[in-house]
Amino acid sequence: MSRLRMSMEVVDPEILTLLARLEQHDIGTYAHSMRVAEYCDWFAGHLNMRRTDRERFFHSALLHDIGKLKIPSDILNKKSRLTDEEWHEIRKHPLYGMEFVRELVASNIVMSDIITMHHENTDGTGYPYNSRTLELPAQVRIIRVIDSFDAMTGNRSYQLVKTVDEALDELIRCQGTLYDPEIVRLFCAHIQNGNQPSS
Repeated sequence: MSRLRMSMEVVDPEILTLLARLEQHDIGTYAHSMRVAEYCDWFAGHLNMRRTDRERFFHSALLHDIGKLKIPSDILNKKSRLTDEEWHEIRKHPLYGMEFVRELVASNIVMSDIITMHHENTDGTGYPYNSRTLELPAQVRIIRVIDSFDAMTGNRSYQLVKTVDEALDELIRCQGTLYDPEIVRLFCAHIQNGNQPSS
């Protein structure tokens, strides 16, 4: 991942420290976060996002799941169905994430919306806010699609891995409810054209 390696060379040391903690806590979540960040940076480039916005987006994507540091590993890696209590705990991770990034947000390095809202849906459902009046910033709508795409195609303990085509079909099926239709259209078009992050 040459672009990712290049980007990581200029990442704030506090972000690197948090990522190292995440890698030790749960390698699967760490690997997922790195892939999501790479996809976000790649897609932001295709959208001609301003350099400063693109950098903040990349940094935020790296830490979007950092709140899972507070979720026990046995829950994160549970292969059987989660209990209601375990799901309730998992759904707290976006809010937990803010406990780790407050200084980075105050320094304008990380976007709080990415940390807290990356599981909110276009139709106003989702978590942790589940508010139908919530306006989702563009970067939140983008990472919502990319986070789901990688969750479907990556090696996750709690679900069967989908092929790329199956994952794209699922994004299309859920556009307008879970996902922003325009983001889905653009993302799927780039993936289907073989235009993916270079490794």
